[in-house]
Amino acid sequence: MTMDEFKDAIDQAVEMGAFQFSINGGEPLLEEDTVFELIRYIKKYHKRFVMLCTNGSFLTEDKIARLKECGLDGVEMGFDSAFQQDHDKNRVKGSYQRILRNINLCKKHRLLISLNTILTNEKVGSDDIIYTVTLAKKLGCLLQITPCCLTGAFKNRLDLLLTEEAKLYFFWLLSKTFNNRSDMYSGLTVVKCPAATEKMCLQPYGDVVSCSLIQLKYGNMRKNRLKDIQEEMLKNPYYNSKKMQGCLPSMCEPFIREYLINK
Repeated sequence: MTMDEFKDAIDQAVEMGAFQFSINGGEPLLEEDTVFELIRYIKKYHKRFVMLCTNGSFLTEDKIARLKECGLDGVEMGFDSAFQQDHDKNRVKGSYQRILRNINLCKKHRLLISLNTILTNEKVGSDDIIYTVTLAKKLGCLLQITPCCLTGAFKNRLDLLLTEEAKLYFFWLLSKTFNNRSDMYSGLTVVKCPAATEKMCLQPYGDVVSCSLIQLKYGNMRKNRLKDIQEEMLKNPYYNSKKMQGCLPSMCEPFIREYLINK
């Protein structure tokens, strides 16, 4: 998409009530000029909250200072484990220490810091998640806990769905700690998956999906208005059901089997 197309998409989202934008990737800082311009546009013309979701590899103190100057509100970084060897095993060697360095730099420049970790049955069983929660609190960071979703590298892996015990543990953990959150608890009206109703994701070529973890395309902004695309999404009964109290791509097996498996 061109920058004008991105700006038009932002304008349409604001008209619909959007109050927060997250700039995601892949790795968004591979296109840093675009990132800086998007942040400036959102803050100058709409004064909305803006987060940058990054793996942190390209962050330097100078770049963090420039992001803050553009108006960025916060940075979210992936954090796979409280233990350095386990985090680096999933990423690259040195990633763990780089995350800690970036946290200190973001604090220095008064940026909100959020870490994102994936909850798996293994992490529940090994108590890794408790250590991660404790460390995030010690570091003064929010911790976004995302249940293991059957997308990307985990596509078609029904064996990785959280057990009922792990789900209960997840909800208990969120209720007992103040610095942790999940998308299900960020809704304005009810504790449920916000996909389509309160959250949408725009892809680089204009396609719109209900969530970055649900790769179902409902329209393209080069052909349709965002409001019309959302109306098309909401024809899917899973998005409207008030009975759904869990993340659709990680906890709703009927949805997963119908829309994500072998797709």
